[in-house]
Amino acid sequence: PGDSYARAFWVGVVNTLRVTVWGIVGATLLGTVAGVARLSSNRLVARLAALYVESVRNVPLLLQLLFWYTAVFLNLPPVREARAWLGAIYFTQRGVYLPALRWTQAGPALEVPQLVGFNFQGGLRLSPEFAALLLGLTVYTGAFIAEVVRGAVQSVPRGQWEAAQALGLTYGQTLRKVILPQALRIIVPPLISQYLNLTKNSSLGVAIGYPDFFNVAGTVNNQTGQAVEVIAITMAVYLSFSLAISAFMNWYNAKMALVER
Repeated sequence: PGDSYARAFWVGVVNTLRVTVWGIVGATLLGTVAGVARLSSNRLVARLAALYVESVRNVPLLLQLLFWYTAVFLNLPPVREARAWLGAIYFTQRGVYLPALRWTQAGPALEVPQLVGFNFQGGLRLSPEFAALLLGLTVYTGAFIAEVVRGAVQSVPRGQWEAAQALGLTYGQTLRKVILPQALRIIVPPLISQYLNLTKNSSLGVAIGYPDFFNVAGTVNNQTGQAVEVIAITMAVYLSFSLAISAFMNWYNAKMALVER
């Protein structure tokens, strides 16, 4: 029994890391785009970005996860009725099927999911629970990161914009090469808190049946009755996740900081 519980804990750790890492990547990209969009001179783009940020930030994450899982992924078409998106992506009740890069004797090759009988074969499958949790964490945390990015960009002196325009740089080049590198030093510290919140919020996956570490720990607790030990292990694991993220981001922040002479 001890070995089976250890394997269960390990599976929970891996599942939590999967959704955390991909959630951080997705939320960072989405938040950066939404934060920059809020400062757009195009009123429609700016208002759509503001609508996304304000609506998502003011709705509890648990409700959003239940919406994505019950109202979206559980209502997707059956496997045999699924249509291809972009030629190779399928959204079904059994999950999302994506192309995957596989290593063959001839080298790397892109494996596309194919419908064989009553199910897809090949490619990469994301379970409905994982997809709903990942999407919910990405959309929710991305709204908070958007405000961090917006505030950091606005803190860059206006003269930097004017100097870049005087050099003939376009808006995109100015933002990419001049403004964002300076704003990054302001973005990183509050970004650490958002990454830590995303890691801890992943435990809400228990509400939609995703087998993350918190869910697995609850199952082990019910089977063993050793609540103190299980809770202590759970706290230690999430503490380790948080300390690891904090250490990496603090190292990155120190590397990006300006060196005073």
